[in-house]
Amino acid sequence: PKPYICRTCLHHRLASSATASAAQAGPIEPPPSGRALPSNTPSTSLRTTYAIKASVLLSRPPILTRDLTPFEKAYFLYQKRLNERLALPFTRYFYYQKGTPGDVEWKRKIKERLTPARDIGAYNAYGKEGWNDELLMGAKESEPESAIEALVRDAEVEVQKGGEESGETTQEVKKEVVQKPMPRITDADRMGDTKSLDRSLQRTLYLLVRNGEKGKWWFPSDGLVGRESLHT
Repeated sequence: PKPYICRTCLHHRLASSATASAAQAGPIEPPPSGRALPSNTPSTSLRTTYAIKASVLLSRPPILTRDLTPFEKAYFLYQKRLNERLALPFTRYFYYQKGTPGDVEWKRKIKERLTPARDIGAYNAYGKEGWNDELLMGAKESEPESAIEALVRDAEVEVQKGGEESGETTQEVKKEVVQKPMPRITDADRMGDTKSLDRSLQRTLYLLVRNGEKGKWWFPSDGLVGRESLHT
């Protein structure tokens, strides 16, 4: 059975226990008079203000594909020459009737390039050197400029005009000029015009404006006033 004590004894016992606990914890030293107590009020110097701005991201996507690497150029030319080896021989008389101007022009061109293809260089897929379809170091046949020159030269048609003047036979050979494609590097690239959109045709261009005060370049932006929304 639990022992019963009176209320007065219980009060004295609890007071004695509290006094003993305070003595073990040690006396509480008052703060020095020169040290200021921390204030619960927020400081105005640490307060941060925010400003909401809306910006525009205006870009011009690439217009041309990127330049090929040397390995890619050699690989694509190898695939073209391999296709010449695997394809059936070109049937000339199906397209050009014998003795016609087209047949004469075909004989002249095939004598120079040795193959029906126009942009793979001098290569005969059905000759003794047909297996040698890879490029050597420093060869220009895989360059885009070389392919363009070959295609333009092949498109030019020679027209021969004959006549008799003072008892002598003369022939005039005239070539029909073919317009070349535009270069990949524009005038704006050469002049360094950064305000023109006709430059860096292989890259994405972004519109940037310059801050007059700080002199930094960033996207055009402006702060919101009042209850303006972020969209229109």
